Amino acid sequence: MDRPLGRDNRSSNEIADLRRRVAQLEVVCSEQKLAASALQLHNQWLAVANRVLEVTLTEDSPVSVLAAACRELASALGMSRAVAYVRDDHVSTLRAVARFPQPAHRTGRAAASSDRDEPIYEDWASLRRPLAVCLNHEVGRPRKVHDRMRQRGVATVLVLPMVGHDVSACVELSHTEHRDFSREEMAQCEQMCAQLARALSRARLARLLHPLNAAVDTASDAVIVCDLDGSIIYVNPAFEQMSGFSRNEVVGQTPRLMKSGEHDAAFYRHLWSTITNGATWRGRIVNRRRDGSCYSVDATISPVRDNSGRTVGYVAAQRDITRELQLEEQYRQAQKMEMLGHLTAGIAHDFNNVLTAVNGYAELLRTQLPAASPPHDLVIKLLRAGQRGADLVRQLLLFSRKQANTPQVVNLNHVVGDLEPMLRRIIGEHIQLVTHLAPELWAVRVDPSQIEQIIVNLVVNARDAMPNGGSVCIETGNVVLDDTTVSGHLSGRPGEHTLLAVSDTGTGMSAEVKAHLFEPFFTTKGRGKGTGLGLATVYGIVEQYNGSIWVYSEEGIGTTFKICLPRVSQTPVASPRLDQVELVRGGRETILVVEDDPSVRDLTSMMLQEQGYTVLAAEGGQEALRLARECDSGIDLLLSDVVLPDTGAGALAEQLRLLHPRMKVLYMSGYGHDVAARRGVTLGRLTFLQKPFNSLDLARKVREVLDRPTTYSSLPDPATGPAGGQSLYGSPQKMRYWHIW
Repeated sequence: MDRPLGRDNRSSNEIADLRRRVAQLEVVCSEQKLAASALQLHNQWLAVANRVLEVTLTEDSPVSVLAAACRELASALGMSRAVAYVRDDHVSTLRAVARFPQPAHRTGRAAASSDRDEPIYEDWASLRRPLAVCLNHEVGRPRKVHDRMRQRGVATVLVLPMVGHDVSACVELSHTEHRDFSREEMAQCEQMCAQLARALSRARLARLLHPLNAAVDTASDAVIVCDLDGSIIYVNPAFEQMSGFSRNEVVGQTPRLMKSGEHDAAFYRHLWSTITNGATWRGRIVNRRRDGSCYSVDATISPVRDNSGRTVGYVAAQRDITRELQLEEQYRQAQKMEMLGHLTAGIAHDFNNVLTAVNGYAELLRTQLPAASPPHDLVIKLLRAGQRGADLVRQLLLFSRKQANTPQVVNLNHVVGDLEPMLRRIIGEHIQLVTHLAPELWAVRVDPSQIEQIIVNLVVNARDAMPNGGSVCIETGNVVLDDTTVSGHLSGRPGEHTLLAVSDTGTGMSAEVKAHLFEPFFTTKGRGKGTGLGLATVYGIVEQYNGSIWVYSEEGIGTTFKICLPRVSQTPVASPRLDQVELVRGGRETILVVEDDPSVRDLTSMMLQEQGYTVLAAEGGQEALRLARECDSGIDLLLSDVVLPDTGAGALAEQLRLLHPRMKVLYMSGYGHDVAARRGVTLGRLTFLQKPFNSLDLARKVREVLDRPTTYSSLPDPATGPAGGQSLYGSPQKMRYWHIW
């Protein structure tokens, strides 16, 4: 039966298609074989390079490096012989330093010397890449090269030059049979030449510096030695301690490993240009430790030269100055804060005088208006505004450490415990308040109200940093600060301290914010949400008690303030608080008011007169002395501003007591205790009235001083005066008097 028409055609097409597919598969298989062969070759050369590099890391002898290269290259390329040659600098001749295989009858240096120390290809120093020479390819090669090959029974020569930097060497491999080299093999040989050149440079530099290793290993400064390419070949133990990197981690790497990102590319270009031109670079570098933190060093980087004067590497000596820079920054910050303190104290003093008059007259006006009248409400609002101004000035004085205080021995646990209910109301229900109070806490000598202000300010700041909720932790503890701990903190003092810490889980602070944290009027809050005096006040209070404050903060994690106050050995005594204001009685005594500000002088006189006192008012010391001489009934109390235009308040008090021995003294000021001390005034708790004050403050303080028992003391000689100078009174009579301090 005949086959259907077209059957044979379809079979032929299928056969042709099958043949095409088979051919394609053969091509793919061939490419895969080539790829596998190339990969095998690549891996083989990697293994060779690793074995040679292992020698460079453990040996500092160029001969050892070249011997390993001869052995590994001859084995990898299937060559029967390999010889390494080095050109000596001082004689400019070649010397065979390593062979493979080693002659059986020779070892060491004897094996490196023979009657065939000259290479077959003498002009190897002019080569820039490997060269293969075969006898069956004689065209284009010097006849003497082929003649030398025939004399030595060699059919193939492969020359690997290592020329450049401070290296002048080559490895010459030979074989008795013809050998062709693939393009891949020649490329691998070229890479091996570059690696061997760097390895020889490092080995040579290491041998040059070897006599100094013992001294460098014990140096306190970090020492880094690099080759001409910038690769690290040596670091001393001080570097390991400073950077956190071990020697094994950095050898073979470049100093870019410690790049901090604080310097731009131009900085490093200038550094590298300086040392490559043979000069020494000196400067400050910010490096990065292994843990990611940064540290600053004063560095000196110099070229290292061999006996011929040729540069063979670079050495860097680095001294860690991180702590010194931190102390310098703290010192500058402390100076700035001190300057701001003086400025704010002067401003506060002037404002206190103004506020004393404003608040005082407003209070007097309030007492003369009916409670239900509209002007009465206006005066109340005026008084509230004046009180806010007084509170602001009080914070300024706290920051400048010129606010009067009443220090006593307290247990901070009691302060935190008494304050805790109020703190919970301040932070709200969306924030958790946690306290960790240490048992048997050491006592400190502070003003409890100021410690309360510290805690409230820190807790309020923590609350504002957690708008979506979080937790605040107040912690106390006993700590001993050693020299190491306080060495990085300018105001820190070693010894036993009581710790007060406030932590939050808020937004944290950036480094820029931390740099201005304690400056007055600096705030990150919105307009109208903060005065910027909270942390400045905290700083001033802590400094006032010779304490120290540490701040730890990370953005997105939170902030911790740690305050350390010096321990005292006394036992804390609980101070009872008055729940109600005591009614203050007036009196009939005579009071001499000395104040240079007319509004404050008139207001103070009016307040005292309303209490029933007889008031004499003077602008300065001279007028006060005149009124004292004219007063026959006696002066019971001197109420004087500390700072007077024509004399000191302390000297004035002593001079007035010569006329009125039973006179007591009460000082007032917009400054604080330290200004009074500089003016020669010694203050006690009852003898100082802080401006601004109201009529109740004034009446209570005056009554306390007048009712206080007196002590008996002797006067200085009136003929010489209180300070041994000319007396203002001319009476040589010696007197004894009663006085209060």
